[in-house]
Amino acid sequence: MMLSKWCFHSIPQLCEKIEQKNIDLKESIDKLENLMPKIEKGLSEIKDISPEFSKLKVQVANLKEYRPKLHDMYEEAREAVLDLNNSIKNNLDNSLDQIDKGLDCIKSIMFSADCLILKEEKLLNGFAKKINAVEGDDDLKKLMINKINLIKEDIKSITRRLFEKARAEQDDIFDKQKKTKLPLSEEIKRLSVEIDSVGRVLERLNIDDIDEITKDCEKEIDDIEKIEEDVMDMVNKIESYLKKIQGKLHLLEDDISDKLRQRVDDSYKKLEDIKADITNNAKKIFESVVIFQEVDVVK
Repeated sequence: MMLSKWCFHSIPQLCEKIEQKNIDLKESIDKLENLMPKIEKGLSEIKDISPEFSKLKVQVANLKEYRPKLHDMYEEAREAVLDLNNSIKNNLDNSLDQIDKGLDCIKSIMFSADCLILKEEKLLNGFAKKINAVEGDDDLKKLMINKINLIKEDIKSITRRLFEKARAEQDDIFDKQKKTKLPLSEEIKRLSVEIDSVGRVLERLNIDDIDEITKDCEKEIDDIEKIEEDVMDMVNKIESYLKKIQGKLHLLEDDISDKLRQRVDDSYKKLEDIKADITNNAKKIFESVVIFQEVDVVK
């Protein structure tokens, strides 16, 4: 999920892809959450019968002659333990399948979201160039550039929060209060810019509705922020379930626990790689987004 691997999908295509992958992610998490109680119930049953089974196992091993009743009790307990082990293994295999599917969805969502942010930022930069090319009407130009800067600051805030979350550091060091966003036309009215002056600038910029300039971009950025917060919640859920699974594998038979432990380790590595990608890409986007200066806006 490297930023140099540019995504050539359009903004609507990226939004559609994110939406579908988000549905798939939630579906995998729902299946995982339905499986976990069954796994925990099975592990609890194994924990309850293991002492008696271990005792019977030792007794049978130490016998010098065949004792049918004791052997029957041992075989019955052994069959129950094996059945439970196989049942838990099947549920754990299914759970790890859902975890891996979920991680694939997270990787896809975050890559598409990164591409979407970069495309929106590119649109803002292109619009700023148009504004800068218009001569005169400096107050109006400054107002429009400031509006663009507000969106860029939102992008930087989102990526910084994401960077901190992916590194498992505290994420409350940022001001989470949203700035009040007036439509740009309302801000222009407050500036008391004459209508004919606004019209001349819009005509030169070839734009019919000034509010449409930033409204779509603001919505996309807000949507991305919500999606990325949901995704990080899912990352935390998956990590929590992996820890739960990992902490109970010792209750299973050695051959089963060894195979499952390898799968858990593989999923952990996949999760850590994704978190590293999220961290690195958020940092790169944060550093690449430039807040425009009031003078000499875009060269």
